[in-house]
Amino acid sequence: MPKNRKKQLEGDEAISSTQLKKVATGIHGLDSVLKGGLPAGRATLLCGGPGTGKSVLALEFLYRGALMGEPGIFVTFEERADVVRQNAATLGWDLAALEASGKLFIFEARLPRDALNTGDFSISGLLAIVAGKARMMKAKRLALDAIDMLMRIYHDSHREQDELYVLNDWICDLGVTSIITAKINEGRHSSGHYDFLHYLADCVINLEQKVEDRIATRLLLVIKYRGSDFGRNENPFIIIDDGVKFTPLSATSLDFGVQSGTASIGHAGLDEVLGGPLRRGTCVLVSGSTGTGKTTIACTFAKAACERKERVVYVSFEESADTLIDCMLSPGIDLRPVIKSGRLKIISFMPESAGSNVHLYRILQAVNQLKPDHVIVDAISSAQRMGSRQTAFDFAIRLVTILKKIGVTTLLTAQLEGLDSMSDVSGINISSFADTVLALRYIDVGGEMNRMLLVVKARGRRHSNQYREFIVTSQGISIADIYVGEGGVLTGSARQEQEMKEQLAISSRRRTIKEKEAELAVKKAAMESNILTHEAEILKSELKLEALKVDEAMYQNGREARSMIRSTDRAKGRRKSPHLPKEG
Repeated sequence: MPKNRKKQLEGDEAISSTQLKKVATGIHGLDSVLKGGLPAGRATLLCGGPGTGKSVLALEFLYRGALMGEPGIFVTFEERADVVRQNAATLGWDLAALEASGKLFIFEARLPRDALNTGDFSISGLLAIVAGKARMMKAKRLALDAIDMLMRIYHDSHREQDELYVLNDWICDLGVTSIITAKINEGRHSSGHYDFLHYLADCVINLEQKVEDRIATRLLLVIKYRGSDFGRNENPFIIIDDGVKFTPLSATSLDFGVQSGTASIGHAGLDEVLGGPLRRGTCVLVSGSTGTGKTTIACTFAKAACERKERVVYVSFEESADTLIDCMLSPGIDLRPVIKSGRLKIISFMPESAGSNVHLYRILQAVNQLKPDHVIVDAISSAQRMGSRQTAFDFAIRLVTILKKIGVTTLLTAQLEGLDSMSDVSGINISSFADTVLALRYIDVGGEMNRMLLVVKARGRRHSNQYREFIVTSQGISIADIYVGEGGVLTGSARQEQEMKEQLAISSRRRTIKEKEAELAVKKAAMESNILTHEAEILKSELKLEALKVDEAMYQNGREARSMIRSTDRAKGRRKSPHLPKEG
């Protein structure tokens, strides 16, 4: 192979294996969407409608960079510099301090109104000023906010394009990582007659604000990113507390591990039905109609965990913390001691008060503060009131996935429509994502409504597959086996009545058995008494017979003796009188 051809191949291989250099934005969650950050030394176009967060995101890119030791310049074509500082202060950003330290420079480049109609105008002078400041500061980052306000000075679209080409080349030559913001028409992913900007920029990001069921949601979509992979879905974000927060959908991957250890649900009967205590780091779903006892189970779990010196965050979408505490006193669950100990933190939100992304951020913020072992959400089905069924699904999936990744056990309650609905045990189709599903339902027997409990699934456990009667008493919850007879399933008073009938039947049979045993004993005793009487009579007869036999033997012996005596006496007489005639 020729040497020059070999060198060319080696050069091609080196180029193909080189990864695009990126600059981390430092914005919460955005670098995950961008798979590392913005393209270093290149231009990124950030476009969106009013209120979508373009200026805030561009400014935070500079602010976070300055905090990391990378100086930046913010060029504003629309707002005054003092207004930019004031707006930043509402997020806790002290821009003046960064400006004083030489880490940030805000350049107010708003054109005077009379400049719109006078002579020829070139942005070269403006760019020269910015370039000089960048070299002096050794700037690494640049933001040009509202470039469309600068371009409106031109009435010729061809001239606009020429100037923007000059701008793009200038950014590449300057070598700073840049963000250019531009307005777009609502409902479009382009910047109107500046469509060619999408082709110029190496990275194009669209921001949009949607209103669904009266709930506003900000969304970010990466349109393109030359030389890099990126999160291709729409990613919701919020502007809250100290800046922009992303919890990207692309981060909801199934790469969490298995946690060791178990945690009791707080009731021995429930643990037995579930096939044992819950595995830590898993998700438990307790679903059922209103009033079936979902919150009671959740609070039982929370109280038991806190008494084991574990920490719990309880998110209530249904009632305030005080109301929850007061209601739980009825079934004998006093949460006040564990709240006072600091192990249980109850946070309450109205679902309609904010979008799902704000609620997600607030929950995760509480998790970061308390570092809990368990998180309870009561009820996850209320997330539908944050926008739509799909919004609720996305919210639940992101929350559970994040909690699983950090090893936190999650218990969700879900309220179902109707009294005996079991078609969707979660209400928002997340039951397949849960590791354990506990379903509560009502049953009508004899004009009486009673609760029933069934373990739908418990991954990795030999759980019960039978319905159990679930009873809420003043001493807490109780699990009872239900009665299944010829008439079907019996619960409540019907079961108690049937159990009483069975007890009476058992008692009656036991009495009958005792009576029969006593009767048999009498007969046995009578028979044994007769046997003894007969045995005595037989013995008496045997004794009489034996006496007769003895008398008979004595008689025979005496007779034989007398016979021998007579024989002896005759023999003696013959010897004395030999002439006596013979006898006979």
